[in-house]
Amino acid sequence: EVDADGEFAGSSYLDEGDHFVTARVTDQTGKTGSDNVTIVVGPPNSAPLCEITAPESNAADEEGTLVVFEATVSDVDVSADWLTVTWESDKDGDLGASTSDSSGSVAFPYSELTVNTHVVTLSVTDEVGATCRDYILYSVGTPPSINIEAPVSGDIVDEGEVVTFQATVSDGEDTPTDLTLSWTSDLDGEFSTQGSDSTGSVIFTESGLSVGTHTVRALATDTDGLYAEGVVLLQVNGVPSAPEVELSPDPAVTTDDLSVAITADATDADGDPITYTYAWSVDGVASSASTSATLSSTETTKGQTWTVEVTPNDGYSDGPAGSDSVLIDNTAPVLADV
Repeated sequence: EVDADGEFAGSSYLDEGDHFVTARVTDQTGKTGSDNVTIVVGPPNSAPLCEITAPESNAADEEGTLVVFEATVSDVDVSADWLTVTWESDKDGDLGASTSDSSGSVAFPYSELTVNTHVVTLSVTDEVGATCRDYILYSVGTPPSINIEAPVSGDIVDEGEVVTFQATVSDGEDTPTDLTLSWTSDLDGEFSTQGSDSTGSVIFTESGLSVGTHTVRALATDTDGLYAEGVVLLQVNGVPSAPEVELSPDPAVTTDDLSVAITADATDADGDPITYTYAWSVDGVASSASTSATLSSTETTKGQTWTVEVTPNDGYSDGPAGSDSVLIDNTAPVLADV
């Protein structure tokens, strides 16, 4: 029915398809007027589509870290920037809303999630109320702590020596036995995954580290993937090899001074300069008669066996000694006159 201003309205349900709609008006004399419009009726409304693309489900980070939640949204009926996008946590409630660009990309930065494991839900609603939801698990926690107590950074040990590694670990959410540990060297790679006991104590030994200065890192990781690292420097010294030595003269008599010749020098894996010390013994008993490479004949007696041990040192440690022995023979008599 036409109102006093000449306006009228009506409604009807139209099927899917193209409709040519005509409005016709007839006055009391039978004269008519008309107008028409083409209306395209599409299929029933489709719900929007949505997917959280970052971070991955089960990701974790420290409390207060800014995390950027990212998603893609779309709708076959309307442009993506028409859609309403909201975020919420099952622990913290409503987190806020974000806006999609026309390509359907959504970004939502947030840094106030509480320490907990959250079900973070993305909700996308179109202009007629149809909704899409997607969710991920996201954990907020505190990283573990680790304190390396042995060895002390800067310690020097010999090649092949048994080294005791000791540390203490803890975590605000996990028990110490739930933490995963990895001990690595920048020279040798991972050399232990020894975990802790229920008190957080970690202790083990290792004797196979190669010669050189190692940066040893101990990485403790909790069940949320948060981690802490301890670092120490440990020098593994290459012990010098044994020299080859020779006593002369051989055979020797009571009037001969004994002297030591190094026929093959000791070698050192680190290239450190090598010095030698000399230790003499007679018939298996240590002697203080000499500490050098020579022994005076005045110290020897017929029938004695003298031994010298030559020990190399690279400035850090002694290496194995090289040794040689000689029997003191009788000196032949001298005919002074006839």
